[in-house]
Amino acid sequence: MIQIILADDHHVFREGIASFFDEAAKYKIAGHAANGLEVIDLLKENVADVVIMDISMPELDGIATAEIIKKDYPNVKIIMLTMHETQNYIRKLLEVGVDGYLLKTTSKGELYEAIDKVLAGNKFYGGDVQQIFMNSFNSDKVVTEIKLTRREKEILELICNELNTNEIAEKLFISAYTVETHRKNLLSKTGSKNVAGLVRFALENKFT
Repeated sequence: MIQIILADDHHVFREGIASFFDEAAKYKIAGHAANGLEVIDLLKENVADVVIMDISMPELDGIATAEIIKKDYPNVKIIMLTMHETQNYIRKLLEVGVDGYLLKTTSKGELYEAIDKVLAGNKFYGGDVQQIFMNSFNSDKVVTEIKLTRREKEILELICNELNTNEIAEKLFISAYTVETHRKNLLSKTGSKNVAGLVRFALENKFT
């Protein structure tokens, strides 16, 4: 059974999200928290697989809490469920290493999908958040001196859409080996260490 901690300073919202899992036997709400300090206390006492929390909380906010979880409880997955949809928040959370980012307008089905994907070792960004990624590609912000090929741009966009190597290969009609080669080139060109770094690069720059 998948153990979940819900963290939000609004009790009614927490109860509403908890109701999503009433008829889902494989999920169990292991605890509720109104702030980050309560999340950490729960993690000390309970075995949790996933923490679903808001960014804006008293005592200890979601970003600071996520940093502690990633350091002290690296096996616990973090899904941010928030009203904040600005690129600054998304970039910061990518730097922290959160596993998922959803807006509070998400559906029950999308939340289930996010939990299952992050537990499988993937990142998950909701449809609205992905749209922010895509809009950033056409922004008029600072242009990077890094030059990407047309194919690299295509692959970067698909990475931001959460496609894995095989899915990208199938979509672009190229081999998985070729995709991995482009991925390595993207990491090298952008100075990124991982996929989160590539997504952050995509958010901060338009391609030329």
